[in-house]
Amino acid sequence: TLTPAIQPNLNRESHSLIGACLIILFVLAMVGNGLIIFAFLRFQDLRIRCYILIVNLAVADFLMTTLGLPLTIYSAFSPRWPFSNSVCQLYGFSGGLFGLTSINTQAAIAIDRCLVLIRSQKAQPVRRSHRQTAFVVAIPWLYAFLWSVPPLYGWNGYRLDELQTICSFDIVAESFSSRVFVVCVGVFGFLLPLCIIIFCYSFIFVAINKYKKGFYEISESLRFSVYIGSAVVPHPKRDYKTAQIGLTCVIFFCLAWMPYAVVGWISVAGYYNKVGPHVLLMTTLFAKTSTIYNPTIYAACLPRFRRRVQYLFQSCCKPKHRHIQSRSYSLNVSKEHSIPMNNLSWEVVLSPDVSGKRSQGYHTQRSWGEIDTQQSSTRFRNMTHAVKDSG
Repeated sequence: TLTPAIQPNLNRESHSLIGACLIILFVLAMVGNGLIIFAFLRFQDLRIRCYILIVNLAVADFLMTTLGLPLTIYSAFSPRWPFSNSVCQLYGFSGGLFGLTSINTQAAIAIDRCLVLIRSQKAQPVRRSHRQTAFVVAIPWLYAFLWSVPPLYGWNGYRLDELQTICSFDIVAESFSSRVFVVCVGVFGFLLPLCIIIFCYSFIFVAINKYKKGFYEISESLRFSVYIGSAVVPHPKRDYKTAQIGLTCVIFFCLAWMPYAVVGWISVAGYYNKVGPHVLLMTTLFAKTSTIYNPTIYAACLPRFRRRVQYLFQSCCKPKHRHIQSRSYSLNVSKEHSIPMNNLSWEVVLSPDVSGKRSQGYHTQRSWGEIDTQQSSTRFRNMTHAVKDSG
């Protein structure tokens, strides 16, 4: 049945306030994740290995926003849940699937960056086939699907909350099997990814500080940043920026999902009456705010993604008859680490400046996730032909 055993009163103004906040959340999440997906499809230079998982994260957040929030907004402005039990089950399943996929993808991003750093320290370029890339992208979805399906078949369940607003895991169930499921989801769906994220970014931070001195001497003498695979070890400011990105990921991950996980564990311990449905609703909705800052953290911090999004905004805001795009090129020069250190290889890439503004010099500041080792030789050949044609 859709009618909960307890139905606490929530006045009309509170429902309207929740609905208004959800509308703002819906718009911001749609715009942020939609821009990432559109930029990935619009610009070919973004379709590289190191961006696939970031786009996968945006897709999961975008689907959770478009398929879940409209129902939540509509029910927030209604005194009761206006849909059937089947819709409630579908809503709970989609929320669990996309939410867990988002969490798993963040852990996969941390693992990918850590592995790239390890292999590049051994002078082993990271190369993946299309099949391997598809497998890496599919793992977060399959793992989330593994924990989202059991409630549909009787292990725990998707339950309408007492405030008649959302459907989610039944964390207040009293049966032993349901409590075991809640504990398992909390451990394997939240704590395990959190530990992976903390471990990987801690390893990256330690590795950066360990190799910083040697790379910094070369970087300062040549006035260029030194790159290790898809991880950057250049100027100290960029080292700390890398660490700050990892720390930011951990902090916002905990802020979004820790309250909901804690409420679930309190309920399993038998103290749900001390928490109440209002706290459960707020923590559930607060977890959905991750759809807003995920694109900000993982995409806006990458210079190439940020430039493409800025270009999209400029294209939409500027009148077309006043905008004349010039064909200019920017010269990106980077260092690739090889062993021994006195034998450094150069990668020179000549690419169009999509912003329509002429380059004022070398673009040496690139993010730690922006080196595509699979396409280095192809880029160099294209650059050579372009230089010959322009000459």
